[in-house]
Amino acid sequence: MQLKHLTKDNVEPCGYHVLVELLEVEETTEAGIILAQDIVNREQAAMPIGKVLKVGPLAYKNHETGAHTNEDWGYSIGDYVQFPSHTYMRVAGEKSNLVFVLDHDIKAKVNIDD
Repeated sequence: MQLKHLTKDNVEPCGYHVLVELLEVEETTEAGIILAQDIVNREQAAMPIGKVLKVGPLAYKNHETGAHTNEDWGYSIGDYVQFPSHTYMRVAGEKSNLVFVLDHDIKAKVNIDD
């Protein structure tokens, strides 16, 4: 199997992980000015935003008992969320923008237009 063919259709999160598709950072301004690569890199590293694609089977369950928590986590599959850059693991593959985030590392739901 070639890693460049890993997609959201053939990757399933395990355990407490959530599969998220990172938003791409714009490389030009609305006025058409091309941003320097270090500015783009800083934007990507600050506090990433991505779209929730799939949720692992243990996500949002009590880590000791395995029972579902009664907490409303505030977002669903298809919503955009924000999480610290040091908390995700990139899915292997050529130019992959898919990442795994632990359920408790998602910090906010972000309301943006698609």
